[in-house]
Order: sequence, then C-alpha cells, then structure tokens
Amino acid sequence: MNINIKASDDNADLIKGEADIYIRCSQHKFSNFNNIKLAAEKMLMISSRKIATKISNIADLKAQNIILHGARPYIFTNWLKEKSIDMNQLKQISFEHFFMIIEAVKNHVGIAFVPDFLVTNMIKNQELVNVLNINYHTDFNYYILQKANDPKVINCNNWLKSLVN
Repeated sequence: MNINIKASDDNADLIKGEADIYIRCSQHKFSNFNNIKLAAEKMLMISSRKIATKISNIADLKAQNIILHGARPYIFTNWLKEKSIDMNQLKQISFEHFFMIIEAVKNHVGIAFVPDFLVTNMIKNQELVNVLNINYHTDFNYYILQKANDPKVINCNNWLKSLVN
C-alpha cells in the first residue's frame, strides 16, 4: 500500500493529488474535507535536565527564559494568565517551529510548551524533563483530512488512530 501523507501548515488540496491524507492542527474542522479528529492537543512544559534542577515550584519559573512559538505565543501566555503570572516580568524568546523550540530547550535556552507526542520519547530517555509534570490542554485538535471512501486511506487512518489511543 502506498499512501502520501502531508503534515504542514500550507493549504490542503486533495483535488490536486499532492497527498492522500493531510494532518492539520486547528481550533475547528476544515470545510470541504472529510475530517477525522485524531487527537486533542496536549502540551507539555519542558526543560533541559540542567534547568529542571533549578525549578521546584511554579514561582521558580519566573527566573527562566520562556520560549514561545512564534505563530502561537498565546499557548504559554494563556497558561501564565491562568496561574496569575505577569508575562511582562519574564524573559521571552520566540521560535517559529516546534522542532526549533525543542533544540533550544535541549541547549538550556529556557522552558517551553510543546505537543506531547513530539517529546514523549525524549522525556522517557531523560533527554528532556516535563517540568513539574505540567501539561496544558489547548483548544486545538489534530485532524486527518482525507478523501472520503478510499480504502487505503481508511486503513491508514485506522492505523494512525491506534497510535494515539
């Protein structure tokens, strides 16, 4: 079975045939597509092991650089508001992609929220630390966008769903 899967932020176009399946993250379903909710977005607060040794409570976070996602800085800012932490007191750095954020965290630049599935193995392997076991559920979901009745697409979707459940 040969399936072309595309996961990015560009426009999904099943008609052009660039992919059989698109995986997208959004607050809402996509119009003009057969949408299947793959998973709710769960973010983990991460740091390097070195930085984690300096954090024993939420107040200790104020001494760290916070790393924001350039297109979605509100992930961190919304969490800070919920905890009544003044954003203006914190040193902020921004990167445009989660993989860049993860590399910055590995290199002791600061702490960040990233999707759990990107770092679960790194946390298990002790490359990174889930700071104070903090997680944050955003209002985003991951969706599979697909052609409606393609058997190979249906089989692939069933496999993908089995990985996240």
